[in-house]
Amino acid sequence: MLRILRWLLLRLLRNLKEETNLDVEINEKFRYVETYSPKENVTKDVVFFVAKKIGGDVKPQEEEVSEIKWVSPKEALELVSYESSKIVMEKIINDLGI
Repeated sequence: MLRILRWLLLRLLRNLKEETNLDVEINEKFRYVETYSPKENVTKDVVFFVAKKIGGDVKPQEEEVSEIKWVSPKEALELVSYESSKIVMEKIINDLGI
């Protein structure tokens, strides 16, 4: 399991760099998983991490990212589309005490 988590974190860092040009530090203490079923016999996990920007200038990869903006946690919560993701975001905000 630890090996899979390390692989996931490395992939996440690489994708964030490619798609946003940002370097981040991931806080591994805060990891959240949302499991859902988009259709019968299919289960998907969405994994949320808390990260801190440590470098890079924002430059979105146009093919992957339509917009990047910095917002407060409350504003971020209002931007989340899915109710299940809002629940995860509320937990993150509560756990971080912000």
